[in-house]
Amino acid sequence: MSDLSTTGSDLSPLDQIRQIETEVAAQIAAARVSAGRSIARARLQANRVKSQAREDGSRAGQRCYQEIISQAEQEANRIVAEAHSRAEAMRSRGLQLLDEAVLQAFCLVSGQEEIRAKS
Repeated sequence: MSDLSTTGSDLSPLDQIRQIETEVAAQIAAARVSAGRSIARARLQANRVKSQAREDGSRAGQRCYQEIISQAEQEANRIVAEAHSRAEAMRSRGLQLLDEAVLQAFCLVSGQEEIRAKS
């Protein structure tokens, strides 16, 4: 603001008020410009934070997705291994039953009534 002691005698009270109003208006305009710059910086920073949060969230989601896929693959591999094991047991049992059936058929055809115990 202006120094009223040096300009007080040169200006009328109305002119002094107008001069102060002009100075205050200039200060308000400067504050608006400064506030606008601060808002622009804050928006830029907020956009950077949001972008970083999106990237972090995407990476975390990708890690979670990969973990779920890995667990599903492990479970699928376990199920397939169990199925192979069961299939092999069934195949072995089928071969055993086939051998027994052939032996029984042979005994029936050859007239033997009792199947001898396996040694």
